[in-house]
Amino acid sequence: MNHRRGWAQKLVVVLATGYILFFYSERVFWSFLRPGVKVGELLLGWLIYSLLAWVFLVLVRQCRPAGLVRAMCVHGKPPCLLQHASGP
Repeated sequence: MNHRRGWAQKLVVVLATGYILFFYSERVFWSFLRPGVKVGELLLGWLIYSLLAWVFLVLVRQCRPAGLVRAMCVHGKPPCLLQHASGP
């Protein structure tokens, strides 16, 4: 049961982050609903932005943001890519 709760919490975080990305990139940009926009199109856009949010959150978790700025300044690559890199 605790496993399901963890997945539900992750799903809520991903959908909320996707909604924030969708709202600020689409809704604020257009600032009004265009004529002919269907609810299904809005939901599809939200789900696509949620997928992008999930990828972003996974990358942030994997790349350990504490060392990200230093690694980007010194090496030009995030730490998660430096671990697997071989050569310049």
